[in-house]
Amino acid sequence: MRWRPGLTVYWRAPGESQVGIEGAHILTGLSPGEQELLDLLAAGATEPLEVVAARRGWTGRQVAALVTRLPPWALIEDGVPVVASPPAAAWSRWEAAGVERPRDRAGVCLQVDGLDALGLRIACLLAEGGIGRLVLADEEPVRPGDVRPGGYRSSEVGGPRAPAALALLRRLFPHLPLASADAAGTPCGDEGAADLVVMIDHGVSDPLRYRRYLHTDLPHLAVVVRELDVCVGPLVRPGHGPCLRCIELTRTDADDRWPVLATQLRGSGSPVPLESASAALAAALAAHQALAFADARPVALSATSYLVDAIHPVPRFRTWPVHPACGCAPESLDSGAQRAGHRGG
Repeated sequence: MRWRPGLTVYWRAPGESQVGIEGAHILTGLSPGEQELLDLLAAGATEPLEVVAARRGWTGRQVAALVTRLPPWALIEDGVPVVASPPAAAWSRWEAAGVERPRDRAGVCLQVDGLDALGLRIACLLAEGGIGRLVLADEEPVRPGDVRPGGYRSSEVGGPRAPAALALLRRLFPHLPLASADAAGTPCGDEGAADLVVMIDHGVSDPLRYRRYLHTDLPHLAVVVRELDVCVGPLVRPGHGPCLRCIELTRTDADDRWPVLATQLRGSGSPVPLESASAALAAALAAHQALAFADARPVALSATSYLVDAIHPVPRFRTWPVHPACGCAPESLDSGAQRAGHRGG
């Protein structure tokens, strides 16, 4: 057995030690030697307990007696790989707190479609999160507003975004498999489609893109930079819950001139510059939900958009219904049939 990496032992008083902080386990009646051994075990987490204890002259029987007093989540089996990455270490601590470890992200491919400054932030967070493969898509040039510390360089302005983003990510994450996508959003190479696409747009979601992902049953997360905020979500699972066309139809129900306005927003060609703190918060929220999807954990953005701005420290949110006129999900088909039945009656 080995001590769980990242789990700390704290001294409380003579004869009293504590394992962890949240969900803490307190041991009392310890001898000075037992308290010292606990500290040694936590400090030598990559080695078997017996090896660490033997350095101080402890016998296997003494170690076994102390182990019986420890919570089972403080220890891991010798065959379990040593936790290397920060995300894996964090999930090891959550596992100790009783949360089931998610599926391995190394088998997941995510795609970022739209590589402005916000999209590049999201791509970097996904790469840092330990996913198995990352695909980048954008045929637009780097704009002056895309330049920021740790992102695009001023010398890259005017050049294509995707190659510049790939070069940056290869420098930062040399072992991460990276690929670019063609104009249709299809990853280049023979590795197949992504498991989820994060779409970054300005003003309003691009219907050409989201319809393509909808028709190929590819889950996608919408991120839209608007005049006063960033709208993160919904995360669309085709055939389950509202799609982005449902949102457009819902907005048209509220304002019949919305399609005219949306067309102008898509054609404006003038990206809105983002306030730095809200940009970081929006990127973190989008990456968090994309990684939750990668982990097969519940996501908060199903049928929901979070609105991130420079005024509110906590994002506001709005939920969306499946629109009965869309036909994208069984719910809309059922609603449409009911309406037809009422009309016929």
